[in-house]
Amino acid sequence: MERKGVKKTLSQGQSTTETKELLALPIGQLLVRLDTSWSGLTSQEAERRLKIYGYNELAKRKKRAIVIQFLLHFRNPLVILLLVAGLISGFSGEMVDSGIIFSIVLLSVVLDFYQEFKAE
Repeated sequence: MERKGVKKTLSQGQSTTETKELLALPIGQLLVRLDTSWSGLTSQEAERRLKIYGYNELAKRKKRAIVIQFLLHFRNPLVILLLVAGLISGFSGEMVDSGIIFSIVLLSVVLDFYQEFKAE
């Protein structure tokens, strides 16, 4: 029964409670609970667990369209505040100030998007 709990924890990422419990155990009990030993798993046991649990890989996420990723950078509260300030500045007749604010916001969003895109 314990193995199923470990399988669920390891395969589905629901690990906060289970991990805290495991980390609190003494080493001997931890090895018993995870059904392993000081020397590690045998090749046969490793293959068996690989068949049961699968590879230790991160799940692939569905990627968003590049345009959507770019537009999501405008949700930043500071960017929204600056856009509102640019609009107020534009409506009050300060077109140069408004243009400068919008240019800075656009440059900031482009740089932020570029860095995030490059990191992926």
